[in-house]
Amino acid sequence: MKHVKSEIPQDVIQKPEPEQKEKDILHGRRVVDCFFKGNLVGQKVYNNAGFMVLETPMKEGRKHGREITRNEDGALLLIEPYVKGKIHGTAKQYGRNGKVIGKYTIVHGTGFDIWRQEDEDNTIFISEIHSLQDGFPNGYEWCFASARHDLWHERHWHMGKLNGIERVWNSKGRLRRGYPKFYIADQTVSKQKYIKMALKDKILPAFREKDNLPYRKLPSEVK
Repeated sequence: MKHVKSEIPQDVIQKPEPEQKEKDILHGRRVVDCFFKGNLVGQKVYNNAGFMVLETPMKEGRKHGREITRNEDGALLLIEPYVKGKIHGTAKQYGRNGKVIGKYTIVHGTGFDIWRQEDEDNTIFISEIHSLQDGFPNGYEWCFASARHDLWHERHWHMGKLNGIERVWNSKGRLRRGYPKFYIADQTVSKQKYIKMALKDKILPAFREKDNLPYRKLPSEVK
């Protein structure tokens, strides 16, 4: 297990979070708040086996420092730097052998959060791209099924709200039933209303039939 120096002080008092999040309870996880000299300095998340799967340093109630994510057996997955609640700096993702398999750099919450997948044959490919601005999802979110950049999920955000078209494809590259879906400011709207609004609001991506195919050209920044 790769050792990474924690940015949460060693001599902390750990107290269970008063209200455990429903998703944490569902996955059998225990969230504890870490206090040092009376101040909240971080959070730690443990699984049922007792492994720490998430360690988040905090300052003044916000993420601040290197957040460390591990898988269920404690192996290192991701180190992501935060400053005043926003990702700032170069994040590193780790593979099964403990080596870095990918990096991405975000400046004060703006940039591309890129996740890579490592297959059993050691093939590594980009599986997710999340566009961020000032700490909010902003722009396209893509999930890829293979190294050929075949999409299985796409949606579009504007400053933290769904604002665009969502598509989900099956394993044969065909749109799943009920898609595409159309959103304006987190609200589902009809295709007709969306197309009409997109003519006036240039923030909304235009609807194009060819985009119903599961292929996209990666942004130059990602390449």
